[in-house]
Amino acid sequence: PFEISDDQNEYKIIFTIRDISANNSGIYYATIDDGRTGTVKGPEWFVHQEVPINIISFTILPYNCLLDDTEILLQCVVEGLPEPEVTYRRNNIPFTCDSMSCDISAEINEFVTTSNLTFHDPMRSDQGIYSCLVNSLVFEPTINNLFGDELLLYCAFPHILNSSNNISILEGGDVVINCTIESSPDAVVTWYKDGVQ
Repeated sequence: PFEISDDQNEYKIIFTIRDISANNSGIYYATIDDGRTGTVKGPEWFVHQEVPINIISFTILPYNCLLDDTEILLQCVVEGLPEPEVTYRRNNIPFTCDSMSCDISAEINEFVTTSNLTFHDPMRSDQGIYSCLVNSLVFEPTINNLFGDELLLYCAFPHILNSSNNISILEGGDVVINCTIESSPDAVVTWYKDGVQ
């Protein structure tokens, strides 16, 4: 595992770790003992495995639709060591949670980081095209560190806004019945007469 070269009274000790993995991470140092003065400890080197950034997935759960009183989760799963920084963009502009209606959290398992952007009480202003941006403190940013472009729409549960009225019309005349609905995305409207379509 190491070789010693003799150059007069100086000794160069080379310690090589091949095929580095997370198990090899730690603090390394050498000690010397010539049998006369006791053990002398040398400087320390911190060695750790680095894993380049790899964005595994970017998803919106349970669906790409912001509904009132429904929690929506944008999840960016990233591989990288040391832990990469994950931020979000909406419509290609940096996004931060400005209110209590959303928060950003992260879970780390070995060298996989799962970043969660959660909307607790979505609003119409939260809709847009979202992406996750990943940066490493070690590796140079690459073109692959922006991921996503997931469209998140504001959705409203369909409901009819106007109330029913009785309409009287002379025989042979025309009648127009207006039905005003609110729905996002658009809902299918079906008309019935006496319970029959």
